[in-house]
Amino acid sequence: MINLFDSHVHSDNSPDGSHRITLLCETAVERGFSGISITDHCETNEYEKGQFELRMKQSIFETRMARHIFHGKLSVSIGIELGQPMDNLLIADRALNLGDYDFILAAHHGLLGMGDFCNMDFSQVDVYPMLDRYYQQLYDVASWGGFHVLAHMTYPLRYITGIQGIPVDMDRYDEVIDEILRVLAQNGKGLELNVSGLRHPLGDTIPNIRYFKRFRELGGEAVTIGSDAHRAEEVGLCIADGMELLESVGYRYFSFYRRGKPIQLRIV
Repeated sequence: MINLFDSHVHSDNSPDGSHRITLLCETAVERGFSGISITDHCETNEYEKGQFELRMKQSIFETRMARHIFHGKLSVSIGIELGQPMDNLLIADRALNLGDYDFILAAHHGLLGMGDFCNMDFSQVDVYPMLDRYYQQLYDVASWGGFHVLAHMTYPLRYITGIQGIPVDMDRYDEVIDEILRVLAQNGKGLELNVSGLRHPLGDTIPNIRYFKRFRELGGEAVTIGSDAHRAEEVGLCIADGMELLESVGYRYFSFYRRGKPIQLRIV
């Protein structure tokens, strides 16, 4: 298979990343990939505490170096995963002005005052009021539009269902998710097929492929595929599976971003 691109990869410039960008690129080349996006974390709600400005400046510098080193072997995209932008739009703008990003992922990893979903014990809370707030915030993010692609739209399920085994009736969110997808499509924004769930207990993509079918029905065009790798050994895992899933619901192309523009690549 050709046209292998991984649009969601974290280096050791993310607090939870493990390896340098050069090793991530070497791994991608060894696995036959044509491109990767380095999308290190930048959490607006912990911007100063987490030293994210310093981290992102280093990430941008190292990605530029990798682009030079791997020229002709691998397309390396300068990216950012901007977490909780609506919590502090001034910080979000500050982070986005640190460099000329090829690719901006927008994400929500938690709710204000509650921390990241990955650290929560969901057996102690009613998940539905929390998810109500989460999807309202995703709608606000989609309406804001200061990004290229919305990342892992059903992120809480990775932990609620995948790790803690608590079932969630997602049908109750069909209406608000339809609105999110409609706004993305109308504004020319993309949707990420995050395949990390395929290698974790959730056993599904984040979000499920049915949302991509609906995104397409609403006029959405740009879809990216990301491993959400935090270690070199995870780079590119399940990307080919994601391409097959997209093809199964009618997509013939996926996107890889350079200079803020989606390059349409054939699913083969």
